[in-house]
Amino acid sequence: MRLLIFLSFVVAVYGSAILTGQKDDATMNGLWCPICKDTIAGGEKMGEDALEDWIGDFVKTECDKLPMKKLQEDCYNAIMGKADDLVVGIISKADPTALCTLMTLC
Repeated sequence: MRLLIFLSFVVAVYGSAILTGQKDDATMNGLWCPICKDTIAGGEKMGEDALEDWIGDFVKTECDKLPMKKLQEDCYNAIMGKADDLVVGIISKADPTALCTLMTLC
């Protein structure tokens, strides 16, 4: 049920942003936040050697759950554009909320 509510919110925000021409990073950052935090939490369980590949696979899987192809692509590009920062943050055991906020994904 929570997933359905979240997906409805995503479609409403993203659709509204596209229709009004207001789609920008600030509008979309709230949508990427849970995926960013989950990436950090999951990445902490990976070894450093496998981390970069794991991040790419995980982000793709999570973004592909979003309801629209364009939204999936924007999600992947936004988060993977910060992949180097994610790796450094995970290795240094950064707080997920603080790191995602610093990277403007929250």
